[in-house]
Amino acid sequence: MKKLLFLIACLLSLHSVSHAQNYDSAFGVRFGFPAGVTYKQFTGSNTAFELIVGGGQNGVTVTGLIELHAEALDYSLNIFYGLGGHAGVWREDLNVGADAIFGLEYTPDAPIVFAIDVKPTIYFWRSNLRFSTGGAFSIRYAF
Repeated sequence: MKKLLFLIACLLSLHSVSHAQNYDSAFGVRFGFPAGVTYKQFTGSNTAFELIVGGGQNGVTVTGLIELHAEALDYSLNIFYGLGGHAGVWREDLNVGADAIFGLEYTPDAPIVFAIDVKPTIYFWRSNLRFSTGGAFSIRYAF
């Protein structure tokens, strides 16, 4: 985890914040943890809101994230990172907590967005604070 954070910090130091995005909205599927659907809406030139609805046979969570995007190496490749929270039901108990996200997003000429991310989570479940790390590969249609 420390190596990943160091890599992200190094990449962030190489970026240019101008033109950090090349679409306004995108909707798609997320493969990983949590698996589900994802919607991203840019609210500025480099800020976005992402909504993830996901889960599995043990329950469902809804996660909201505010993300910052920065150009990395090329206009079509972005680094993104952000914070947010989630709420849901997991194994018939309420599950709420705080989330972070770090990742890379690639937008080729087609209206498709590919993203890979790591999403650490601190959550309150069954009267305990717990920590988990998820991650996913997402494919979205940009519009």
